[in-house]
Parts: sequence; structure tokens; C-alpha cells
Amino acid sequence: MTIEQTFEQTSVLDMRIETANVFIGHNPTDYRAEFHAALTNIARGSCMLTISPNEETNGPIGTIQVLVERPLIIGQLRVGWFYFERLIKQFRGSHARPITCSVEINRSLTLDRNGVLQIDETIEAVIIGVKWTIPLK
Repeated sequence: MTIEQTFEQTSVLDMRIETANVFIGHNPTDYRAEFHAALTNIARGSCMLTISPNEETNGPIGTIQVLVERPLIIGQLRVGWFYFERLIKQFRGSHARPITCSVEINRSLTLDRNGVLQIDETIEAVIIGVKWTIPLK
């Protein structure tokens, strides 16, 4: 008897934010927010997402690296100052449920039937969209 291996494709990384920190230096270029998140649509994985304010609108809004040697995704996102400040403000105070985030990338990732990511080498992708869910009550 054999177990048929089935695979699923996804280009969205769903995550639950576990910690959020803001780093502020004396130069505006030193500002950044770092989020550590548990992946909710990929088994056994986490994400470190760094968001930096940047007014430049040319090019992609961010990139990710899916590491092959450990279950970690590292993301860099660049947003305008208004968006950055508004997002940071949303993390102040307590929330009834965790804040979640969905990051859409420009390529598909393969998951096995248990939701485990199937990769043979580190993958780099461009972030093409980000959506946040922030509980109100």
C-alpha cells in the first residue's frame, strides 16, 4: 500500500504576529519595525518581517527569502512614512486577538499534504501585496 503524495501551491504567506518592535535612531533612515510571526498556512515555519519607511515609489515594495536550511522566511518591506506611522500606531495597546498579516509574493511555493514547505534551495521572491487584520474588539 502506498500513500499518494499530493501537493498544493500558494503565493500567499499568512501569519500571526507574535512580537513587534520599533527601532528608532537619530537618523530617519535608522527607523524600522521588526515583526516576528508564526506562519499559519505553512507548517513548522516562522517569519521575520522588517518594515522600513521609504518615500521612494520605484521598484518592488519588498522582498522575501525562504531559507532552505531552517523553517524561516525573512522579509523586507518598504512603505511610505504615513503608512509606517499608521501601522505602528495600530500595534500600541492590547488586542482581543492577535494581529495577522497576509503577504502576497510573485511566485508559488509548494506545500505537501501536511502543509510543509517543499524546497531544495533558498528561494527569493518579490512582495506584491500586504494586508493586515487588526482586531477592533
